[in-house]
This record gives sequence, structure tokens and C-alpha cells, in this order.
Amino acid sequence: MSVDSKINILLVDDRPENLLALEAVLEPLGQNLIKASSGEAALKQLLNSDFAVILLDVQMPGMDGFETAELIKAREKTRHIPIIFLTAISKDPHHALRGYSVGAVDYIFKPFDPEVLRSKVGVFIDLYNLKFKAELMAHRALHDTLTGLPNRALFRDRLEMALKRIRRRASKVAVLFLDLDGFKLVNDGLGHEAGDQLLTQVAKRLTKVLRPSDSVARFAGDEFTILSEGILNDQDVVDIADRISKALAEPYVLGRDEVSISASIGIAIADGPEDSPDALLRDADAAMYRAKEGGRARSETFDGAINERAAQRLELDNSLHRAWERREFVLQYQPTVRLDTEEIVGVEALIRWCHPERGMLPPAEFIASTELNGLIVPVGAWALEEACRQARLWQDTSPEMAGLMVSVNLSAHQLAQADLVETVSAILSKTGADPARLCLEITESVVMEDAETIISSLRDLKALGISLAIDDFGTGYSSLSYLKRFPMDSLKIDRSFIDGLGTDPQDSSIAEAIVSLSHVLGLTATAEGVESADQVASLRALGCDLAQGFYFAAPLDPDDVEKLVSDKKDGSDELGNVLTPAFPKLSEAEG
Repeated sequence: MSVDSKINILLVDDRPENLLALEAVLEPLGQNLIKASSGEAALKQLLNSDFAVILLDVQMPGMDGFETAELIKAREKTRHIPIIFLTAISKDPHHALRGYSVGAVDYIFKPFDPEVLRSKVGVFIDLYNLKFKAELMAHRALHDTLTGLPNRALFRDRLEMALKRIRRRASKVAVLFLDLDGFKLVNDGLGHEAGDQLLTQVAKRLTKVLRPSDSVARFAGDEFTILSEGILNDQDVVDIADRISKALAEPYVLGRDEVSISASIGIAIADGPEDSPDALLRDADAAMYRAKEGGRARSETFDGAINERAAQRLELDNSLHRAWERREFVLQYQPTVRLDTEEIVGVEALIRWCHPERGMLPPAEFIASTELNGLIVPVGAWALEEACRQARLWQDTSPEMAGLMVSVNLSAHQLAQADLVETVSAILSKTGADPARLCLEITESVVMEDAETIISSLRDLKALGISLAIDDFGTGYSSLSYLKRFPMDSLKIDRSFIDGLGTDPQDSSIAEAIVSLSHVLGLTATAEGVESADQVASLRALGCDLAQGFYFAAPLDPDDVEKLVSDKKDGSDELGNVLTPAFPKLSEAEG
């Protein structure tokens, strides 16, 4: 029933003419009038529907009104329904007293006044409406309006009661904290309506896969919590997490789109009633973050090490927000060279954190955290704007730098933003940078995660006049049918395959295949992480076009890039092992 639904009123009388008369009198109330010609028929109606009030004739053959009322009040499901007796018997107080004793709330004697009958029935309609609205408000206060699942408040109450029951049971209580991997990409890429559909389908799958004794709640956003009682050993909870992961991994149909997601699950287990609900939820949440950091689509069980790591993550998160507010992030630029001439043809903008105590930190130490706490979007936009500003400055002040291609990494979260193309266009307009000298790099796994949706965004970016590159190529799960549809200009061979060039036949074969594939598709092949002369020789033999790595130059400050390019143009310096003071001992993998 909804707030605007009609209310059921049950009319019970063995005489059809009396039922028609009651129907005519009560029809103006606009409610749902259901008729029954006997006590037995009335009881059948009560099995299927709820009623605001029952108008019950006293004198009926077989089961009379008193017997019917006694059976109605004896049932748990129907005892709350008010009964108004209708009778043609004279106003005998003993007769009325018997009716009240079996549960009647009122007596109306025939012939009745239509206005009086409507007024009395109307009172119970109003009471039923008030009761329904109160129950609805109570339900909404404890349940999620989108999925219908219990919300955070109700889940916490159930967890508190479960912990108290541990005293009487030789078993454990477990909390599973679940976060959907890739939900933001769906929500931002396909819209909030699709995101809501996905959450609703996830809720149904969770409800279906869990045991009847388990309780699932939508905790917040794309986070769900599960309460499992009667746990005999830790493996029981891991098995539950595995069932959840398998159930959620099946594709979802959202309108015309089909998407796949995974879940990161944190587990916290209570052995005794001394554990608090808040502590269990906090520990399960910490374990969930550990699962995300470990690669997602997995589960982690809380232990002391996770607790320490959670504290460190919180401190890092707070430090990153302070760093953003204080503008402690800077960009350095690593040159890209042509392998056949060793001419510098471009630079890749790489973000660094100028930490007030630890000095210059490479992205490996903080980028993953910015992705988890949401900072990656504003930080990524700043990095793009700063790189474009620097490109325009080089264009205006240094003819030798004006022709360089400036590459900037684009994160999965940025790519999922609905206004990405508008943001990039606005930055180009604001900085005056030449779009023909800008290349956006997107990792292979991100490109393939939702290929159909991303193709449209990439084409819009391409229409701005910029270049596009697939970064870390070879580590993901590319589909050639999709790859030829992507409006890309370059493939960057992941450094893991460059490491084994000349020594590992498999790495050499993969690198050769990627170079060949690039050329077949009309793309430029760029090798990442080049650190030795042997690797350079191998790449030249394979016909690779471009390369970057510490063999040529480490990431440099803008002034050092200018000096390096100028010296190279003058022929007074050769590329090779040019290190910035910020990273005197780092390898390419670290930098």
C-alpha cells in the first residue's frame, strides 16, 4: 500500500440486499469495499488483505458474528482490526456487552442513520491512515529508500543485539564491509540513473546469496555491510565473502548498457560481547581499504597490521589534503627521444609531492591515496593546467621548446567525469596552449574497462585537436576489435617488457609484437623505462619509434629541460644518464 492507495473495508452480511445498502452508504468515502456473505467468507478475505475496519452482522446462519469476531481476534495477523457490529436486535445491554467482550469497538443498530455510519467508519479510516504513515516513517527512518535494505542505523542496532547474543552462543559474529570497485565510473559515465539501477541490482544479489540468518544493509553510497552470526571459524566468513564476490562479478544490464564490476570486502570478527559495534565497523572498513590497496576484487580480514596501516593511511590522507591546500604538488618533465636520431621530441609531465619533511616524493607514494580520497580529480585537473601553462610558456619564450609534445596522464576518475571534455577545452582556452602539442595518456586497463562508453569520450577529446596515447600497453586485456576503433596516436610499451629486452626471449617477443601492432594500426610505438644501452640497441633493432627512461634523462624541472634541449641542439651534450638532483639514486621504476 502507498500513501494514496484506497483502504480496504470489509462488509459482512448474509443478506445481499443489506450488503448493497451498506455499499451505497459507504461508497462516497471513496475506499475499497469488499463484501463477504458469511463468517467463513470473511475469514478467507482476511487471509489475503489488511482492513481498516470490519462491519460485521451479528445474526448470520452457521457461524454468527460473535463466533466470527472471536476467530478474528484470535489470529495474530487480524486481531488489530476494529470490528463494528451491525444488528437488528433490540438494544439489549447484555447483547451489546457480549459483543464488546469478543472484541467489538462499536455497535450500530438497524435501521442505521447513513450519516452516522459514514462518520463512524470515517474515524477508523483516519486512524488507519495515521497508523500507516507512522509505520512508513518508522520504516523510512531505518531503511534505505533506493534499495529497501536496512540503513546504517538499523544495521548498527542489529549488530549490537548480535554481540549481546554471543554470551549465550558458542560462536562468533562477523561484519563484512563491502565497497563496489568501479561504481564511480558507471555513475559518472552512464549517469546517476544507471548508478541507481546498479545499486538496486547489487542489493538484490546480496539478499539472494546470503544465508537467511545474515543481515545486509546499504551503509552509504556504494558501500554495503553484512552481519553474519553463528560463525564457527574464520573460514566460514571467507567463504561468504567468496560467494558475494562471485555473485557480484556477473555482468549487469543497465538499460542498453552492460557493465561488470567487482567488490573489495573487509572482514572483522568478534569473539565476545566486549567488542563494540563501532569498533567492528571501523575494523571491517580498514580491512576493506586494505583489500582495495591490494588490487581490489578481493577480501581481507582485519588484524593488527591493518589497524596500523589504517592509522598511517588516515595520516597520509590528512597530509594530502593539507598538501593540496598548501600547493605542495609540483610537476617535473621527463624527455622523450626519437630512437633513430636521439632528438628530444617531447616530455611527459610527472607529478611530485614536495613534502615539507620528507622532501620530493614520487607518485608511487601518494597517487593511489588520492584516488581513494577523491583528490585525484582536482589534482589531475591542476596537473593538466600546469602542464599546458608550461607548454605555452615554452612556446612563447623558447623556439627550441615550442615544438615539443607535452604528455599528461589522465586518471580513471578524470576519464569518468561527465564534463571532462569541457574541462580540457577550458584549460586549453585559459592557458592558450596549442592542442596539437598536447598528448593525454590513458592506461590500457582503464581504456578497456568500459570501452564502448570511453570511445565516445576519446573521440570528443580527439576533436579538440589533441593526441591520445595508451599507457602501460601490454599489461591489460586489450581487444583488437576495440583497439582499432580507439582514436589513438601512440602505444607506450610497459616497462616490465623493456626490463627483459635482450635477456628474456618472452619480453623481447612481446615488445616486438607491440611495435609491429602499433605500426600496423598506424600508431607510434614508445618504450617506457629504458635504462641501458643494450635496451636502446634492442629497441632500435625492433623498429621502435620513441623512448623515455633514465638512460636518457630522469624527470627534470622545467629549467633543466630547457638546458638539456638547448645543449642537445648545440651539439655540446649527448643524452645519457642525465639526473635531476631530486632523484640521484632512483631507478626508472621508482621515479
